[in-house]
Amino acid sequence: MQLPHNLNINEIEVLAIINDVVDRLAPGFTFGYFDVDDVKQEGRIEAMKALPRYDSTKGASLKTFLYNHVKKRYINLKRDRYARPAPKNLTEDKLVSWHKRNGAKRSLIDTLDISDDRNQPSNFESDSFVDAIQHHELLRIIDIHLPVEYRGDYRCLLEDVKLPKTRRLKLLEILKEILNEHLTREEKGSPE
Repeated sequence: MQLPHNLNINEIEVLAIINDVVDRLAPGFTFGYFDVDDVKQEGRIEAMKALPRYDSTKGASLKTFLYNHVKKRYINLKRDRYARPAPKNLTEDKLVSWHKRNGAKRSLIDTLDISDDRNQPSNFESDSFVDAIQHHELLRIIDIHLPVEYRGDYRCLLEDVKLPKTRRLKLLEILKEILNEHLTREEKGSPE
């Protein structure tokens, strides 16, 4: 870590300022597969890169300088990873695939909302209505009990976006546990 020449504080104090800035900003910039710890690490790296450019004679405190710099880098990180324009010269098939993959990535930024799939049936006496009710109940159970750290993978699974095998298997295992636990409780007649 290279400190600016005109800085009158030691490395420990600088690290404390960096950690304070990163701790304040990081929770607001989590997205996709980047959890809070990943975003904090990116922020620390960017803050340390910016340190040599700090000039105390310009009037801003080190904390303000780092806050503005790291915030801009977080915005760029989120934009570059999830809101990129389509590459040029793609065939139509590859362009469709690119939009599907990046649309799913972009949707990971939003909170998980599966309510659109819940209001489909219109005929109250059909088997499809009973299936829809059961489907609605399963989605509700998953929505309530699925840990936050697996929601991005779950959304990828729903949208048929490729997931690494180990993460897909782990997610399926967790979903099976959630549903088995609920169905076992239901068979015993105990409330959720």
